[in-house]
Amino acid sequence: MSDQSPPNVNDIMTRIDELTQRIVSIESTKELLIRIDERTMGILSEMNSIKNGYVRKEEFNPVQKIVYGLVGVILISVMGGILAIILR
Repeated sequence: MSDQSPPNVNDIMTRIDELTQRIVSIESTKELLIRIDERTMGILSEMNSIKNGYVRKEEFNPVQKIVYGLVGVILISVMGGILAIILR
């Protein structure tokens, strides 16, 4: 025969309350994890859209060379004009 006495109703009710609280805690944690996952997916999609909006360096190099060339021509023209005025 066992030395344990059968659990009384109060012990059982206390245990049921503890388990109910654990279940509620698990459900709230589950909802929190779902919200975190949704936010993470939103951030990833925003990062992908931002990433697709930028120009890569390989695509920018030809534009950079053209712009630098035009700026150089303009600066040489301005310096030539100033030099022509000074030498008159």
